[in-house]
Amino acid sequence: MKTSNTTNPSKPVLTIVGAGSLNWGRHIVVDMMLNPDLAGAEIRLVDLNEKRLAMVLEWCEFARRRLGFDHKISAHTDLREGLRGATACLTAISVGGDRLWRYDSTHPQLDGIFQAVGDTTGPGGAVRALRHAPVMRGIAQTLAEVGAPNALLLQLTNPLNALTACIDHIPGIRVYGFCHGYHDTEHNIAKAIGLIAMDAPHTGEWRKNIPTIRVELAGNNHFVFADKLQIGDRIYTQSEMRELTPQIFDGPFREAVWSRYGVYVGNNARHPIEFLPGFNDRKNDFGRKWGVSPVAGEIDPLHGERQDDSEQLLQAALDEARRDFKS
Repeated sequence: MKTSNTTNPSKPVLTIVGAGSLNWGRHIVVDMMLNPDLAGAEIRLVDLNEKRLAMVLEWCEFARRRLGFDHKISAHTDLREGLRGATACLTAISVGGDRLWRYDSTHPQLDGIFQAVGDTTGPGGAVRALRHAPVMRGIAQTLAEVGAPNALLLQLTNPLNALTACIDHIPGIRVYGFCHGYHDTEHNIAKAIGLIAMDAPHTGEWRKNIPTIRVELAGNNHFVFADKLQIGDRIYTQSEMRELTPQIFDGPFREAVWSRYGVYVGNNARHPIEFLPGFNDRKNDFGRKWGVSPVAGEIDPLHGERQDDSEQLLQAALDEARRDFKS
């Protein structure tokens, strides 16, 4: 798959591995194009699913034209081709998809181990790490072989810590783990204190027309705590956050963690609840007492297969964009 635009060797070459995700892939591309430090960069989309990859590429080209940018965007099913000369690579992959994730999360329940997500810690996270590590190492080693010298690898795939650790010693590249729990925490706080509706979608739009919300987190990946919090012009240290209770709590779990440990736990509740004792046990109905399901809704076998309408929605958006640009 090819696009127009010539490559400028002085500009960065950015590769997204797992770009066939109809939600993550295209939005990451737009974020890259909107970053002034990446003006004119070449962006490569890599995925095994050629159909979805083509849809994401077409959508990104429409977005590029609409925004008036000159980035070169291309799509590749061959990893080596997509990483050749890359100055940076971002990984967002899922080996085995929902089917194997369901096994990771629910099989430990046979031994009384309940995990609200099962992709980061405990037996679910361990098995997922073993399944993803060979693939992740293959990506990292390929980047080291064919990418630009000292190329950057941004690792987003869970379990983030384990998979980052399994590649951070590979010579010739720099590796950083990155989690969007920071943004989730700010969104949760804005809802809890009534700045936005509880059902406000998690897009950039929610920040408009409200005071500034910023949080500094201490911790790692899915297990983080607020160290500083800014609301408007006021900055709250960890001890000063007490002034915001109880309205800062968006549910019983966060309030319970505060009462036990005196800290505001970040991320969405279903992630940190897996790390703390006395929450996912029988006494607490395996997390339900705290408003957290004992299994992720995306893979809950009682819900059947995940109803993913992202392909249909993207196809409708593409049809509309084709009409707009044709006219």
